[in-house]
This record gives sequence, C-alpha cells and structure tokens, in this order.
Amino acid sequence: MSANRQLDNPYRFLAAEILRLAPCDRIVFALPTPNGLGFTLAGAYPESASLPDFYIPAKGSCVSQAVAQRHAQLLSAIGEETHFVEEEMLYKAGVRDAGFVPLFYAGELMAVAIVGRRDVNSLDWKSVRCLERVSGLLAAVMAAARDAASGTPIPDTTVYATRRLPQAEDVDRACRGLMEAIRNSTAYRKVVLTLVDASLKGYQWFFTGLGESEIDTFNRNSPPQEFLHALFEGQGEGSATSSAGAAHIPLIGSRERALGFLTLLPGPGEAAVPTGQLDAVRMLATVASVTLERNHLLRELRRERSRLQKTQEQLLHSDRLSALGQMVSGVAHELNNPLSGVIGFAELALKNNVDPGIEKDLQRIHREALRCHHIVRNLLCFARRTKPERKAMDLNELVENVLDLRAYQLRLDNIRVETELAPNLPRTLGVYHQIQQVLLNIINNANQAMLEVRGERLLKLTTEVDNSRILVRVSDTGPGIAPMALAKVFEPFFTTKAAGKGTGLGLSLSQGLVKDHGGEIRVESLVGKGTTFTVEIPILEVREEPVTEERTTAPEIPEAPRNILVVDDEEVIVELLNEVLSTVGHRVETARNGKQALDKILSNGYDVIISDLKMPGLDGSGLYDSVCREKPEMAHRFVFSTGDATSPATQDFFRKTGCPCLSKPFDLQAVRDSLDQIFSRS
Repeated sequence: MSANRQLDNPYRFLAAEILRLAPCDRIVFALPTPNGLGFTLAGAYPESASLPDFYIPAKGSCVSQAVAQRHAQLLSAIGEETHFVEEEMLYKAGVRDAGFVPLFYAGELMAVAIVGRRDVNSLDWKSVRCLERVSGLLAAVMAAARDAASGTPIPDTTVYATRRLPQAEDVDRACRGLMEAIRNSTAYRKVVLTLVDASLKGYQWFFTGLGESEIDTFNRNSPPQEFLHALFEGQGEGSATSSAGAAHIPLIGSRERALGFLTLLPGPGEAAVPTGQLDAVRMLATVASVTLERNHLLRELRRERSRLQKTQEQLLHSDRLSALGQMVSGVAHELNNPLSGVIGFAELALKNNVDPGIEKDLQRIHREALRCHHIVRNLLCFARRTKPERKAMDLNELVENVLDLRAYQLRLDNIRVETELAPNLPRTLGVYHQIQQVLLNIINNANQAMLEVRGERLLKLTTEVDNSRILVRVSDTGPGIAPMALAKVFEPFFTTKAAGKGTGLGLSLSQGLVKDHGGEIRVESLVGKGTTFTVEIPILEVREEPVTEERTTAPEIPEAPRNILVVDDEEVIVELLNEVLSTVGHRVETARNGKQALDKILSNGYDVIISDLKMPGLDGSGLYDSVCREKPEMAHRFVFSTGDATSPATQDFFRKTGCPCLSKPFDLQAVRDSLDQIFSRS
C-alpha cells in the first residue's frame, strides 16, 4: 500500500501510533466545527465500538479547556463528580479515566485526541504527557490527510520522510534528516535551517545547496529580529516571505516555543520561491519540530538522570559515612572503659611503687594509655556530627589532632611528616569537626597520591598569619596534578583516582565548608614535583571566657570520711574507684546497675553518688530522675561518668542538671576535683 493510501484512513493510523505510546481502551477525535462553536466526534477505536452521536460545545467542555490552554488535560474517576459536559458521554461508554490532547499543526487546531481507560486511576500523567510530546506529529498526519482529501497531494517521499525523521537520535541528525527530506521530496534545493534560543537569536545553522559565497551572503543578510518576531507570532499562516523572495517557515515546539526556522531561497532564474510545495515543507517542519523537542527533552532527561545518579551516590556516600561514624563512636565508647582502668591503675601503681626498676615501665604504660585516650577523643570528635556551632578553635591544635588520626597509616606508607606551626597563632571561631574534615580530606588525598612515587615521600603542614587570615598549607611530594585536571579538582564527582578509590566529593565538600567559614581553599601543583593546598580561614574575634584558677592538688585525706556510692556496669571502673576512694579514707559501696543503685539510695543516705551515664536497664539519667522524685535534696550529690561527652544529648543533660562530669577515660585528679566540687556545695 502506498504512503498516500495510509492517509485514506488517518484515524486508524493515529490510533495505532497512540496505542504504541500509551495503553488505552477507547480513542476518539474531537474535530472543530467550521463555525468554531463546538466539536464533533470522529474515528472511534476500537473500530467495532459505535461512535456516540454527541456534540461538544465550545464552552464548558474539557476539550475546549485543552484547546484554550494548549495543554493536555486529565480527568480521573469519571462519574463520581461531573465538571465537564463530556463526562456523561464518556461514562456511558465505560470510560473512567480520560486524557485530552490538543493537536496543533502550524498553529492551527486539527483535533483533540480523547483517550480513555476503563479502570479508575489507570491513566497517568506520564502517558498523557508522552502523547502531548508527539501531538505535533499526530497533527501533521491529520493535516496531510486533509490536504490529500482536498486535492493537494503529498508526495510519497514526504510521507515516508515524516516517518523517518522521528527516529533521529540527536539534534544534529534530526536537522540533517530534515534538510535531506526537503531535497529528496520537494523541488527546493537551497535551504537553510537556523536553530534559535529563547530570544530568537540563532546559535546553529545547517545549509544545503549553497556555496561558500552564498553562505556569506546569507550570514550578512540574515532576517532581522523584527521579521522573526512577526514570523513566530504569525505562525498560523505557517510561513512568511521576505523582501528577497525567500520563504521562511517556523519550527514551533510545545507551548509555542520557538525552536528555529527554515529559509527556502529562490533557485536560478527565480525571483521568489514557488509556493506549490510549501505544504509538504510545513509538514516536514512540524515533524522536525517534534523530533527536535523530543531530543531536547531526552537530553534534559539524561542530564537530570545523571544529576539524580550523582545525588544518589552522594547520599549513599553520606549514609556510609554516617554508618562509619556510628561504628567509630561505639568502638571509641567501648574503648574508654578499659582505658580508664589502665590509666587509673597505672597512676595508682606509680604512686605506690617502691621499686625503681619498674618505674620507667609504669611511666611508659601510663604515657601510652594517655596517647590512646587522645586518639579515641579525636575519633569521637570526628565521628560525632553535632549541630554546626562556631566555637573558639586553635588551628595548630587541630592540625596536630588530625595528624594523630593519620599517624599510623602515614608511618605504614613510609611518609615523613614535617610541621611548621606558627607560635602564638590566634584562635578563631569555627566549626571544629568541619575544618577537621577539610584537613583530613586533603591529607588523605596527599597520602594516596604519594603512594604512586618511589622517591622521598614528604608531607609538610604549616600555619601562619597573613593579615587577618590564618593560612594552613598542606604540601606533598606526590606526582602532581595535570593542568587540565587541576582546573576541575573542586568540581563534584571529579576524581583522578581509579574506579572504586574515590567518589570525587571530598574536595568539593571541603571547598563548601571553607566557604561557609568565609574562607578560601586554593591548590597549586607541578607535575612530577607535588601539590600544595592552602586553606585560608578568617580570624574572628573570640570572646575569651574568664579563666578560673584550677586546683592542681587535692588533699590526700579529706576532713571527714564520706559515704560514696559507685554505680557502673563495668567491673574495672567499679574496682578502680573503690580502691582510689577507699585509700583516702572514704566509705565506698558499689552497684552494678541502675536498679540496684536506686534501691540502695532510697534505703541509705550517701554524700556522693558517682554513676555511669549509660548503663543497661535503668541508665544514669533515669536513676537521677527517680532519685530526684523521691529525694530531691540529693539532686546535687551526683557525679556522672561518660565515654561520650561530645554527644549533644549528653551535653544537654549536664546543662540541665549542673552535675559534674567525669569524661572517660579519667585520671585520679579528675576524680578528686569532681568530689571537691560536690563537697564544696555541702
């Protein structure tokens, strides 16, 4: 069957195309009446279904609303409530969901496609919008059928071209396909396609049949903006003729969006472009408009999908960091209990030691236990993501703490570390863990980069003051970063690392954190020499808290022995505090859980209760609340120990109660200071 024969029954062809894109049970077309006062129905699907003898008025109908807004409409649950005149007709036809898609060709309304489903909520906006995207192509078929019926035959080659054009996979192919279709199916040989932006300014051109001199002439005499505005505003005519005898046909997308225009130039010996085949070109232009817009949409969808994938990767990365932070926090908390025992008993052993031969070993045990305590504290600060609150911070101390976290791995990778930290570096305001994260990211990158070199591996960190800013420089002797990559290092998801070894998020997040502090992060690199990152943080005024004179010594024996209850589920903590407090003359009782402690407190009187904050069952805060209800006078006799003093909930508890805090792992002096604080209140 010839291509023109396919236009003998355009409704069958249109129904087949619609069914290919959106599943539906009924299809009908509302055709505008010549007087413009309403619509009649044509082309029922399925063909066995009878076509209702129904007239749709121009007012009060969903069809007219779709036409007026030039956008598809969707009606759901038809029959439950009536808003439009078509609903009764559709309900009787068994339709419960219906979509209304206006079909415009060159600005002229050809029909409104009504598609229906039998089940409620079975037709979604996704399917309706998909049909709206190809509405120009469907309208072009109807226009071709109308022209064929009126005696204006459309060449078979043109009809075939309208079916091939939508298969173009990108903008360039669609444009070249349009130019080829015009040459193959019409007599026009000199054609220019101009793609325009929202301001009707041309940004890409395609030529066929023109020599270089003719292209130069066209570029010098391109249509003025006023002419283009008139062309697109008068799109109902489908074309316009310029003073040079050229014909211009606009390419219009959905929502009247200008996509471009065709310029048909007169051939040799022609004063103006012949108009005999302009209808065929208009059809091709309409199909090309749909194809171009579809490819624009696909490009936007690909870009959006890529953005969503990157966002998903970022969320997964954040989830992994969060899970890692929770694990590190839990491990650090568990380590604090045995560390308290090691530090405390080491101090007791040093105090009671009479053998000089083991003095040095005991000091080494105590010193290394304190070092472990320092590492655990840094891990907790890193893992605990508290609400960003700017506090006074010492960047020299922060640099040293970050290096402590990475010290083992750096030694393992044979990386020598040098520091030049400015003495008397002023403190500034900032979010400690955020700047810590920035330096960790930079040091981790430097560490991984230096694994690629065989020579000396040196990591150098320096701090200095430059005017009103603190500069922290991190330099490495790695392979350096190529200039092309250097310009992209702060872009999200950009990485020079092998797959699986980096997300490309570290430096972009670091830049954001530094900018949030009003600072700046820069990078310099020489290939084969190494890389230097400079972090600038502004010096902000720190309100210094009044310094209270700390008690450095405590009396070995109190004025009078006190009754003290020690509550902790960790045996080593109970034994340590029992021995320390008993040694200086206090009367000590112990409890291994909150319930046992509550029973003892309600039955006896204690001068001090030293309780762990986190315990199975009745925890420290629950114990405190229970005691305060029964014996409110004991509210200020509590000292709480915790291995997670940085937790927001923990800090909030101590703010509300005013109780002293023993941060695990604690030393003996901290225990004495806490007791003195309670004794001074009584």
